Amino acid sequence: MKMYLYILIICLSGANYAQSQEIFSEQVWELTEDINRDGWVDQGDIVSFEVKVTHNGEATQSISIENLLEDDGLELISGSVKSPNGTTLKGNKEGDASILIEDVTLSAPWGYATVTFSAKVISDTEIALAPISNHTSLITSIGPITSNSISLPRRTDYSLSQSRFSYPAVAILGIILFSAAALAYYLRRAKRYPPYQAAL
Repeated sequence: MKMYLYILIICLSGANYAQSQEIFSEQVWELTEDINRDGWVDQGDIVSFEVKVTHNGEATQSISIENLLEDDGLELISGSVKSPNGTTLKGNKEGDASILIEDVTLSAPWGYATVTFSAKVISDTEIALAPISNHTSLITSIGPITSNSISLPRRTDYSLSQSRFSYPAVAILGIILFSAAALAYYLRRAKRYPPYQAAL
């Protein structure tokens, strides 16, 4: 009896898991305008995001895509929202601070939708206590789905930067130190063993 009960629970869990996995959402980012040209996300930089939504269910789905840009460190660039699929209600008008796209149709099977937008970094990442983060939410018939949360790397993240010195600076410093050590060694040797001077 217990064995049958366990099998029933596993089957129900598998059915729920398959249903929740009918729609997938993935978000990626790219530093598209680096004002300092240092490769780090700094205040004033422009970051572009791309949200990819795929659907592997057997029935066509109509969903809504929403991004509230809840992190105070990001400011949506109005007019940057592009979604070939659906109707953009928020994001492209002056003053819009969030994104809302409705009537996004995901055909079956393997329908997909792509949303791109850009945001400006307005917080000082050098003194910020936490990395800037962002995620996108989907409103679907099977319930809300949240994309992966993105944390933008900061210059102060030791695990990423390891050091404030760049590799060229470290190389130059190494050459200087090596040259100084070689010169000191030569001077000590010259003092200990002066060159032979022939008597006149």
